[in-house]
Parts: sequence; C-alpha cells; structure tokens
Amino acid sequence: MATSTLRALVIAGAVVIGAVVLSKGFAETPNKALGGGGTTAVHTTPPGTTPSTHPPSTRPPTTPKSPPIKGVTVQIYNGAGTAHLASSQQTKLQTAGYQVLGIGNAPHSATTIIYYVSTAKAAADYLKTNFYPNATEQPAPSQYRTSKLTVILGADFSATP
Repeated sequence: MATSTLRALVIAGAVVIGAVVLSKGFAETPNKALGGGGTTAVHTTPPGTTPSTHPPSTRPPTTPKSPPIKGVTVQIYNGAGTAHLASSQQTKLQTAGYQVLGIGNAPHSATTIIYYVSTAKAAADYLKTNFYPNATEQPAPSQYRTSKLTVILGADFSATP
C-alpha cells in the first residue's frame, strides 16, 4: 500500500509540473514562450483613427536619391571679366564631383546663367541651389550643348572661397 501511495504522489507531482510547463509554453507573448523575460510590442492606434486591416508594406524603405552630380558634364565661362574666375570655379565644381570639360572667357554678361540640355534640368536646379543661387536657368542654345550644363559667370557673381 505504501508503494501505491508513493506512486500516486509521483503521478500527482508530474501532473502539476506538466501543467506548469504547458502554461509557460503557451504564454501570451513569444518572448515568454521562449523563456525570455523581454518586453512585448504593443500596437496602438492613435485616437480618432481606425486600425488598418491591410498587412504592413513589404516594400524596402526608399533611399534618398544622390544629388545629380555624378556624370554631369559642365563647361564654365567667365563673363564677368574677373581674372581666373572660371578656373577657381572649375576647382570648386571638380571637388564636388562634377566633370568639367572646359573653361574659358565669354562676352560680358551682367548676370550668371546656367544653360542646360533638355535631359539635365534637375542637374541645373541642383547646381543653382548649391553653387549659384542668383543664377538664371535657361535651355541651352546650340553653341552650349557640348556638355550637360554650361555656366556663364556674370558680373553679379562674387566668388566665395
């Protein structure tokens, strides 16, 4: 009889241990189920909005486009009459990553102009914004279509180091 009592106690203990193990194994959060005590992510919806029934997007995050510099060819002409103005701008633009095809002098120009070929409007916008904010942009006439961009440095341009 002592053996059957001992057997009953062992079985009862095994049932209790099994119940505890099963309750831990089917915990509400995956972290608890794996034995970790980590935090649980809680998804809330801001007040006044309804939760989406659509699955989250699997699209990769968009990376910002690099500025339109690489592969952009530029010619720089000095229309201001200031000595070495085009060569100083050549160094500046090459350091930034532009491919300067040539520099030279142009007839006097009161204003700085950026000429662009039809496929380089975005590059002209970027060049103006970042290097020549007072320049005007214009589609390139035929004599300025040997590069994507042509800059005529006008009398209004003051070179900054």
